[in-house]
Amino acid sequence: MAYPHSMRKVLRILNYTGIMNHLVLYEARWKQVLHRVFCVICQVIGILSLISHILSTTTRSRRFLPEFLQRMLEDTCFISYSFEYLNCKYRMDEFLEIVTRMENTFSSVDKTIVKNCHRTEINIYLSFSSLLGLALLGSIIETYLPISNEELAILERVYRRKYPENRLETNFWVPFDDSDPKYYHILFYFIIFLILRILVMSLCVAFLPVLITQITGQYKILNLYIRNIGADLDDNGLRKYFTNIERGEFIYADVSKKSKNIPHNNSPQETIKSNVVKLKRQVLYEKLYVRQIIRFHQRIIHFEERVFQFFKGMMVVKVIANNMLVALCLYQLTSPEAISKERLYKLFFEFLAFSMQYFYLCHCSELLDNCNINLRTAIIHSFWYKNRDLSTRRDLTLMILRAQKRNHVKFYKTFCIGHTYFINVLKYAVNFVNFVTLSRKNT
Repeated sequence: MAYPHSMRKVLRILNYTGIMNHLVLYEARWKQVLHRVFCVICQVIGILSLISHILSTTTRSRRFLPEFLQRMLEDTCFISYSFEYLNCKYRMDEFLEIVTRMENTFSSVDKTIVKNCHRTEINIYLSFSSLLGLALLGSIIETYLPISNEELAILERVYRRKYPENRLETNFWVPFDDSDPKYYHILFYFIIFLILRILVMSLCVAFLPVLITQITGQYKILNLYIRNIGADLDDNGLRKYFTNIERGEFIYADVSKKSKNIPHNNSPQETIKSNVVKLKRQVLYEKLYVRQIIRFHQRIIHFEERVFQFFKGMMVVKVIANNMLVALCLYQLTSPEAISKERLYKLFFEFLAFSMQYFYLCHCSELLDNCNINLRTAIIHSFWYKNRDLSTRRDLTLMILRAQKRNHVKFYKTFCIGHTYFINVLKYAVNFVNFVTLSRKNT
């Protein structure tokens, strides 16, 4: 049975909304062609919208600093999400290979652990989308609420609008007056379409935390088997011999009864030979059991390295963009200039969305590092000393040495994220706020 997860369903959602186009969703040929055309149109609209937004920020919004910082924040968010999406879109074969490997090789022996990982995966998708949705909803609500005459005058001066009371959710560079009623309503609902597209695109941001969550679940299953080293007798006096720990396959042997093949009145020499045979079998089983554990551990490590290799290309952009997002949001929230309650609401949820997504990624890195700590603890608290073979003990010692390394999410041997890294990001954000504030006071 394939390992249960929700990534296939998420990929189908991305295909139906035109963000991805790797799946054949329709049997009819003409429907497939229309879906490809729809995906291409959506991709072209997304690229042109991003370019237009950046042009608006660099040519018009720079006339007023708070407006410039707000639009710069949006540009950074769009660029970050676009890189996440493009990394998955143009390397979809590699991503599907990772998902297929997870389905075929991950152990689902412990149903409780698997269900908890699946539930956590769904909660990650819902949390990421909900937080970003609240921030984007603030952009829509803000356009319906009245603002002061001072802000209207600022918008008129910054964007050269004839009807400044006709406000859009965000601003794009267009060769005409976007506040003109002839174009305003079209642009308004077009931006809502882009907002919904960004909301669905945010599911791509959750792929790395979701995969790390599934990896930690595999480590938990592995620890259960490690703790059973040397302790394979149950309460009924039956010895459990595992033939495949990843699939949970085993056989029982009753060691409380004497074997029928051995006579009860055997000589001492025969008894010794029988005990020697049993001991050899037990030593052989201990070797095989530990080798199964090592093979399971190596499979998890290889999958982990494959995941990091896939996401390595866009992590530099992701780290820089998230650092900028946190700093820009924090500056606007603590800005001495008066801002409306509606914009404050939007900024608060933007800061909450970006910081919580970034923090959870750092938290997942810490959970991955804790897996090595728990693995060492499981070996220490197992009955490893009952293993009679020296090579088996040596294998366990090498496994402990491997688990002593740090297992944080690390890219290019430079970006090692975790709780400490996230605290440093907040410190840099505070330093940025202080620098900009003091610079404005001095000028």
